Amino acid sequence: MQNNELPGQIILFKSANPEQHAIKNYLNEWQIKFIEAEYFAQIQNHDFIKQCSCALAIIEDQKGVEFLRSIMQYFSWTQRIMLSTRPEVKLLEAAINRAHINYFLPLPVSKQVLHTYLIKANRRFKNLITPLSKFEALSDVTIDLLEVNQRFKDEAEKDALTGLLNRRSFDIYLGNLWQSSVKKKKHFSLAMLDIDYFKKVNDRYGHPVGDEVLKQFGQLLLSNQRTSQDFAFRVGGEEFALLSIDLTKENMARYVQRILNLTRKLTVSAGNAKIRFTFSAGVADVSQAKDVHDLINKADQALYKAKNSGRNTIKIFSINS
Repeated sequence: MQNNELPGQIILFKSANPEQHAIKNYLNEWQIKFIEAEYFAQIQNHDFIKQCSCALAIIEDQKGVEFLRSIMQYFSWTQRIMLSTRPEVKLLEAAINRAHINYFLPLPVSKQVLHTYLIKANRRFKNLITPLSKFEALSDVTIDLLEVNQRFKDEAEKDALTGLLNRRSFDIYLGNLWQSSVKKKKHFSLAMLDIDYFKKVNDRYGHPVGDEVLKQFGQLLLSNQRTSQDFAFRVGGEEFALLSIDLTKENMARYVQRILNLTRKLTVSAGNAKIRFTFSAGVADVSQAKDVHDLINKADQALYKAKNSGRNTIKIFSINS
């Protein structure tokens, strides 16, 4: 039987460290359910993680730090436990400052020590959420209003068809990133995307099929963005935009190329027909522009060059081309 003081379920960062196997054996023995992932984006929308009282990560590099950091940002009450074998000072500093870890355990960790800290983490989690639970129980009307407000917020920020952020959000995000680049020297890149020959899809198969193409493409963009670093928008009919923080234009082009490769493999069914499609894209980064409008203009210029080159390709803005 599981100890009631232990967590019922936890999040586990996927690691190749040999200690990972021992930890999973302990969790199975204690009947603790767990979900294991290498990237937070893989489980971000999973209902399971909303009930997890803690997250465990064997941290050997920045990947594990960013995993716990994402959990902190989305589920701040979830307790974050870092495990490591004599971590370097810089790695430990990054984990403390970026992921705000709650507990640190040196590896190898004994069964008893892990058991003790899981109980501690679970108790602290319950202490944090108990006031929230009481508030929820007494505030049904307020919660209903919050849900309505959130729905209105989503409708204002998101495109109803694709679930992507809309043009209004694009203008806001781009403006904020530009200000951040000016004040804090933060680098970012912009890609403008346009589905190739989309009008022919609508003309041949009808708008419902065209809408399905847009929806599936939107889902592809959503499922291939890094949390808090990549942002996808539908800015027009078949026009999309991507904003990526800390990417040069060259790395941005590689990111968009990966999406293009996935798009080429995507198939949309329309009766007996199987529709395949591609897109063209233009990329520019903040270092190439004098203001927001100039950045959009340069990315658009690169997009037009991609279209004129036969579509189904990506071009980076260059002043010499």
